[in-house]
Amino acid sequence: MKAERFIYFFTVSGFFIGLAFSIINFSKPEDLIIYTLEITLFCYLLIHFVIVYFVDEEGKFKNIFNKELYEKDIDNYIHELKQREEKMNSHIKDIENNESN
Repeated sequence: MKAERFIYFFTVSGFFIGLAFSIINFSKPEDLIIYTLEITLFCYLLIHFVIVYFVDEEGKFKNIFNKELYEKDIDNYIHELKQREEKMNSHIKDIENNESN
């Protein structure tokens, strides 16, 4: 999602939150406008700070998933597990043969 859409969404959300807060807590008509504008501005600035620090718009820090490397590692792990399983089975057979003799 583009960063602009986050800005639009949080600005509109801030407006409605500010409007609801100011309707509940106003004593003068000017307070209605002032509280609404202040809370909208706060949400607008907050989302800008969030985008600056947490959204990588340019893709500089994009981690590319190296599928081939992980598949080789997984194949190696599977091979090692099969070898260990074969060793364990041979040890179990040796123990069973020793107990029966």
